[in-house]
Amino acid sequence: MEILQPSLFAPLPEPEPGWFDVSYAITDDGLLASLKSTCDVPGNWYRNVKAKDTTRPLLTKNAMARLSIFDGMTEYGTIEFPLETAFPVFDAHRDGAWIVASSRCRPTDANATLFNDSGQATNQFCLGDGIEHLQCDDRGNIWVGYFDEGVFGNGGWKLPGTKAPISMAGLVQFDPTGKVLWRLEDPSMADCYALNVSRGTTWAYYYTDFPIVEIAAATGRTKVRQTTVTGGHSLACDSEGAMIVGGYAPDKDRITLLEFRDGVRNVARFRHALQSTFSERASLCQARGNTLHIVQDGLWNKLTLDDVRLAAAQRTAKKSRY
Repeated sequence: MEILQPSLFAPLPEPEPGWFDVSYAITDDGLLASLKSTCDVPGNWYRNVKAKDTTRPLLTKNAMARLSIFDGMTEYGTIEFPLETAFPVFDAHRDGAWIVASSRCRPTDANATLFNDSGQATNQFCLGDGIEHLQCDDRGNIWVGYFDEGVFGNGGWKLPGTKAPISMAGLVQFDPTGKVLWRLEDPSMADCYALNVSRGTTWAYYYTDFPIVEIAAATGRTKVRQTTVTGGHSLACDSEGAMIVGGYAPDKDRITLLEFRDGVRNVARFRHALQSTFSERASLCQARGNTLHIVQDGLWNKLTLDDVRLAAAQRTAKKSRY
C-alpha cells in the first residue's frame, strides 16, 4: 500500500523549564490547542506501563495547567488553572474561553469547567463519564462522544427525570451551561470512534456498524452513510467525501479515501508515514474539517482531503499509462 507523507506545518514551541506537554486538540478553525502542566502526566504514564505498576499516581499534588493556542508561528490566549485530572479533554470556546473536562467521573461530579479568557471558572457542570471526544461548534455548543464504558458502564449517570445516563446515546450536544440539546438516536452506537465538529456540521463515525453520520448543528437533522471501513480513529470530511484514518491492527496507519456519490464509494487506500508509537511524549492524530493533523516528536503535520484525492488521481493516471 502506497505511503503518504503528511506535510510539515510547524515545529512546536518548547515548554518552559518545569512545564510538560500533556495533550493537544485542534480547534474548529484549525489551530492547535495545547495543554501543558507542571506535572509530566504522559511521562508518568509511560514509566508506569514500562514498570507494570498501575498503583503510582499519574498526577502530582498542586499541579498547574496551562492552555494556549498555537497558529504555527505564535502561541497566545494562555490561561492557567489547577490541573485536577490526569485525563483532561478540552477545546477552545467562544471569545477566548475554554471548556475543560475529565474523561472519567463519578455520578455526583461536575466534571466540566468553562473558563473565561482570564482563566476564571465561570461555570461547572456534568458531561458524564467515558468521554472520548469533546469539541465545540461555532454556536458555542459542546459536542461529546463517549467510549463504550460511557455508553454501557454507568447506569448511575442519569439525566434528570429519565432512566438514561447522559452518555448512553454515545453522542450528545450540550449548551454552554451543560443542558442537553440533542442526543443521537441509534441503538447501534456502542463507541464513538471519531468525531469532527466543523462550522455548521458535525460528523461522527462509530462502532458497531461504522456509518458516517452527518448532523446539522443547528437542527440536529442527520444523514447516515454506511461504510465498509472498520476501526478508524479519525475522520476528515467535506460535502463530497471523507477520509477515515486508522483501523484495527495492523492497519493503525491506514487512510481510506471515500466519495459520497450514489451512497459511499471506496476510492483508494494509502498508509501515512507518521504512525504514533508507544512514547512518553504527548502526541495527537485528529481531524477537524477536511484536514488531518498529526503532532508527533514536537512537529505539527497536516494532510488534507485534497492531498489524498490528488495522490489517488496521480496513481490512477500512472496506471493508465501502462
